[in-house]
Amino acid sequence: MRFYQSAYKLAKKIGRPLHRKSLLSHVGAFDLGKGRPGRTGRALVAYVSDYVRYVTHQASHSVWDRNDNDLDQILDCLCVGKFASHENHRTSADLVRELIGRGFVVDCLYDRSGYLIEDVSNYDCLLDEWDSMARWARQNPKARKLFLGTTCHWLYWNRAELQRLDWIFRRRGVSLAPERQLPAMLGLADADLVTYYGNDAALQYYGLVRPKLRKVWVCPTAASSTFSSKDWSAAKKRFLWFGSSSWVHRGLDLVLEAFMQVPDLELFICGSDQRYFEVYGQELRNCRNIHHIGFVTPDSEEFRALVSKTASVVYASAAEGCSTSVVQCMRFGLIPIVTEATGLSVHDFWPALDGETDVELIADIVKRCGAIAEAPDHQVEALSRSFWEYAATHHSRAEFRKSFGAVLDELLA
Repeated sequence: MRFYQSAYKLAKKIGRPLHRKSLLSHVGAFDLGKGRPGRTGRALVAYVSDYVRYVTHQASHSVWDRNDNDLDQILDCLCVGKFASHENHRTSADLVRELIGRGFVVDCLYDRSGYLIEDVSNYDCLLDEWDSMARWARQNPKARKLFLGTTCHWLYWNRAELQRLDWIFRRRGVSLAPERQLPAMLGLADADLVTYYGNDAALQYYGLVRPKLRKVWVCPTAASSTFSSKDWSAAKKRFLWFGSSSWVHRGLDLVLEAFMQVPDLELFICGSDQRYFEVYGQELRNCRNIHHIGFVTPDSEEFRALVSKTASVVYASAAEGCSTSVVQCMRFGLIPIVTEATGLSVHDFWPALDGETDVELIADIVKRCGAIAEAPDHQVEALSRSFWEYAATHHSRAEFRKSFGAVLDELLA
C-alpha cells in the first residue's frame, strides 16, 4: 500500500507541472517582443489572449518585433470575423504592443488562467483583469502592478445583476439563474493603479481604491470614416438593440416590454441569446414591430445595412465598464438611448434613461424612443452627426493607445 501511495504522490508531483505547461501553451503567448533591442524588463498580462495567440501563430513570433506601422497593418488585417466581434481582442494586442514599446518582453495569457502562473517573482510589471493580483502581489511586492478594470466594481456589478433578476421574477414570475457574477477581485487593493472604462457615476462604488483609478477610452473594432445620411423619416422610427448574451443583465427584457407598448416603432434585436423567447415568445408572435436578427459582427455588411436604416441604439444595461456594443453603434452615427450604467461619458449633454425601478425605466424607454420618432428629421440627423463626431474623437484606436499609454507611463515612472 505504501508503494502505491508513494507512486501516486510521485506521479502527481511530476504530472502537475507537465499538465500546467500543456495548459499554458493553449491559453498564452510568451516571450513577445524578445527580438527587439533594448529590452529592460519582463511583463505578465492576464487578459484576453486568443487574438494575441492567433497573430503570433499566423504572422510568426517575430511579428511583435516590428515597427508600429507594420504591426498596425498586420493587426488590422487579421482582426476580422470572430475577432471583430468584441473590442477586447484588438485591445489585447494593443496592451502587448504598448508594453513592448516601453522595453518589456511580454507574456500574455487568458485572464481566468492566472492561477497557472505559480511564480511571478521574475516579472517587473504585472497586469491582471481577473482575480490573480492579490496572490501575485504577495509573491512579488516590488513589481509594478496594474489592475485592468474592464467592468465596473465587482460588488456593484453582482448586485445589479441580481436586482434585474428580481425585477423580471416580480414582473413575469420566472426564476432565472445569475450568469454574470464576478469573483471577488480583491487585487484592486494591491494594484498601484486601476484602469476603468466607464463614466464618473461608476467612481462612487470604488471606496478606498478610488484615488488609484485612471480612465481609459474604449475603442470598438469597426468604424465609419464618414458620416452617412439616410431616410431619416423612416430611420427615426427604427431602433437597434445590439448585444450578445446575458439578455436580462443587458436590459433586453425592459426594451421588449417597452416596444410591446409602441407598435408603430420598430425594434431590431442583434444578439446570440434567444432565450428571451422562452419568456416573451407568445407575446412576440403578435408583435410585428419586433424583429430578431441574430448575432451580427460589426465588420459585416449586415451590420452596415442595419445601421443605415435605424437612427438609434437602445440599451438598458444593469452594469458595464463602458458598453463597446453601444460605442460601436455610435461610431456609425446611432443615437444612444441608454442607462447611466451603460458607461458612456455623454450624460453631461445627453440624458441617460431615468428610473429607479423596472416600471420607471420601461416608461422612460417608451418616452425617449417616442421623442426621437416624433422629432423633426433635421434634428434627428443633427443628433446623429453629433454622436458620430463624439465617438470618432473619443472612442478611437489612437485615443485608446494614448490614454492607456499615459497610465503605463505613470505606473512605470
